[in-house]
Amino acid sequence: MKRTSNRQVSKTSDSKESYTITSSGNYLLLGQLITKYDEYKETNTDIHLLLKELSNAEEIEIRKMRNTKQPFAIRNEAHMVNVRSLELTERQGVIYCSVVLQVEKKNSNWVLDEMSYQENGRKMTATDIAKLRIDRFIGIESKETFPKYGGGMIESAVLNPTNSPIKVKVGLIQSLLSQDFNFEQVRLVLISSLILTRTLAEIKALEFTVESGDLVEVRIVGDRPIIYNNIPAERIDVTRRIDKV
Repeated sequence: MKRTSNRQVSKTSDSKESYTITSSGNYLLLGQLITKYDEYKETNTDIHLLLKELSNAEEIEIRKMRNTKQPFAIRNEAHMVNVRSLELTERQGVIYCSVVLQVEKKNSNWVLDEMSYQENGRKMTATDIAKLRIDRFIGIESKETFPKYGGGMIESAVLNPTNSPIKVKVGLIQSLLSQDFNFEQVRLVLISSLILTRTLAEIKALEFTVESGDLVEVRIVGDRPIIYNNIPAERIDVTRRIDKV
């Protein structure tokens, strides 16, 4: 994962004030690149982006993406996209990049992701599995969950969601914070991970509580995928404390 170097916000602060982060600001994720966008427009078929003041490293990275399929996240949304076109221009020493993305059709076959598992006499629903995967992203140790229920099939279901285009990263939040990604950037990567691993289909809220410059709590509210049109989506609402990095 690569972040912007010229427009980064520090993740730490001397302030002891407690505050809550509820958005990812004007950051976007495309492939392994996290950068700020200046314009964003979505049509029925495409996403149009304007980026400017790209660093040399960002320009090199984004050039590699032309005509490729990449993960993309912005605001509370994430998709797999095809990078249809890239146009880089220079005006008065500033690099501008116009990007057109085509959103891939989502795989509507969620059936395998919604299987229940039973180990050692304990039944785990697909929503239980999704909550365990959220714990893994946040960094809650597996010893708090898996040994009680066996491991094996359940652990495999948590770490290997069906047809996921990205891998489940255990301890995702701590890993990013230890690399000095700021809170908005970490939130954006978490959005991408939750949606693209099909843990959640739609995110209603993702809140980071920060105290004395440290991330201390994460709240995630989102809907699981709808399998049958006559059955509403099941909602997950979890709050987890974070160990200091």
